[in-house]
Amino acid sequence: MDGNVIARTATTTTTKHVVSKLIGLVEMEWYKLSSLRDDIDFMREELRSMHALLAKLGAADDDDDGGHLDVQVRAWRDEVRRLSADVEACVDDYRRRVAEDGAAHDDGGRKKNAVAAFFKNSSHKVATVGARHTIGSRIKKLKARINDINERRRRYRLDR
Repeated sequence: MDGNVIARTATTTTTKHVVSKLIGLVEMEWYKLSSLRDDIDFMREELRSMHALLAKLGAADDDDDGGHLDVQVRAWRDEVRRLSADVEACVDDYRRRVAEDGAAHDDGGRKKNAVAAFFKNSSHKVATVGARHTIGSRIKKLKARINDINERRRRYRLDR
């Protein structure tokens, strides 16, 4: 074999390897981005639960200092209050930057032409990929914080 054939074969093999790795990365990223709506729904449910808990603990108003609460419960409640504000900001950011505003329906509420709707929805997804990635990363961190706060509550036996 001459040197050119070997170089072309090596280049082709390397290119195929790089392309297959890139495809894998794109597939993982697409999966992460496509599950964003489910993650936002999870965050909304968590937010409802947090607001109910804060109301129960008398933390709905900033005026209430929670003087009737144990000092540990008060500290935990304040942590949940901060987390709830962060979750709410994340959900609002999703609504503002990513959520579709009925793009697949016309004024009468009827389905538009399926092809036009497909292209409009696809272009929206491509245009918001950066925001989806950022929000997806924030949600991952928020979920970790939720778990940490819950574990801390268990570890220090705040339920007793």
